Amino acid sequence: MSEPSVLIAAWYFPPDGGAGSQRPASFSRHLPDLGWDCRVIARAESIARGRWNHLDASLMNQRHQSAEVIRVTEQGPFLESSFPGERSIKSEIGPFCREVLEEVSRSSPDVLLLTMSPFILSELLMMMPEESRTKVVVDLRDPWILDYWATYSSIAIRRTQHRLMHRMLDRADGIVMNTEEATTQCLETFGEHLVSKMITVENGYEPEDMAKSTASSENVLRIMHAGTFHCESLQRPSGLRARIGAFRRASRGSIDRTGRTPHHLFEAACILREDHPQLASRLRFDFLGDDDAGLHACVHSGGFASQTTLHGYVDHDRMLELMVHADGLFLPGAKLRDGIRDPITPGKTYEYLASGRPIIAALHPGSGLDLVTSCPGVFACDPCCARSIARSIRELADFQSAAGQRDLIEERRSVMAPYRRRDLAIRLSEFMKNLIKKDDDGTDSRR
Repeated sequence: MSEPSVLIAAWYFPPDGGAGSQRPASFSRHLPDLGWDCRVIARAESIARGRWNHLDASLMNQRHQSAEVIRVTEQGPFLESSFPGERSIKSEIGPFCREVLEEVSRSSPDVLLLTMSPFILSELLMMMPEESRTKVVVDLRDPWILDYWATYSSIAIRRTQHRLMHRMLDRADGIVMNTEEATTQCLETFGEHLVSKMITVENGYEPEDMAKSTASSENVLRIMHAGTFHCESLQRPSGLRARIGAFRRASRGSIDRTGRTPHHLFEAACILREDHPQLASRLRFDFLGDDDAGLHACVHSGGFASQTTLHGYVDHDRMLELMVHADGLFLPGAKLRDGIRDPITPGKTYEYLASGRPIIAALHPGSGLDLVTSCPGVFACDPCCARSIARSIRELADFQSAAGQRDLIEERRSVMAPYRRRDLAIRLSEFMKNLIKKDDDGTDSRR
């Protein structure tokens, strides 16, 4: 019997930096060893990159050597699409989408894995020929319309995208969500009938990437954050046009985006300066990620500029080296209304936990908070409450003083075992093989 074949369509792929690139790269790394003929369609390595996809050459070793990568060098509009929104990507993604459809036609893979965002890729489902034997699996790295963070330029566009997501889920042969909470909310929103073709595959981590965890030997408390802050959320719209645009924009529900900035962390440090000055004098903040003007302004106004280092974007390998020597890792999230559960788990969560370092988890209740609080050495707090964060910093300081030789990597091992990327790829592999088997057995209807 020949190997099953999978074609992965990944708009974000190494050398793009970020968790959105690492996920499809990890699939292409492990699926070949699980018996798959694996190919990837991705953009050219030489494309211009920006704030959310910095060039990161260290991620180029994430894929398996036998996984062929087809690079699309051209960019241009996706004229065939009627998708509302994602206009900047729509102006570039046309050749990429056409290459995906042409490659499906040429090679007829058993599975086409569409990893999203961008969600305009959902249009490819509707462009697949009816007679195609290729199973289409949609991998939602973010839960699209279920994401409270996402904003839309109007209520009408959000409603249209809601209908498009519903149509995509009904039409897809398989659905992959990346948290249990996102899976639960997807079934509640779009129907329990989807459960038979849905699976949860989290982002995970590579165990071999993790060096031995050791705290700093300095008499400081070094708190590190890896990733890009969203300090634009601290700025109010200025000018009539901007205020009207902000008024018209729509989202899933109320959200306090300032949780994904260092603003409340600095306010917590200021409280400690008043109540626990010796501890405050020991604080050091290391921020690894895009250092735009908004972050510089936040640091300048936060009162701890002399104790803060902005490293800018550092490649993934260097980030891991720095991470395992931090005294604590800052894991911030946005705040939702009471009683609402967040479907998002930050991509960095799994590597944070696997590093064996203590964590200040400023997360709203949801899958992410459930996971981190099941592990030792995690200090949970309200993402937008300075006093709550200050309390967690004190708990972190006390923990570090009393921890001695505690090995948090070992203590978290049983909880983290299911999130090793090879194990996640095994789950995805079995899921896709079952989709193929259903078709071979004649037990699955065609689209």
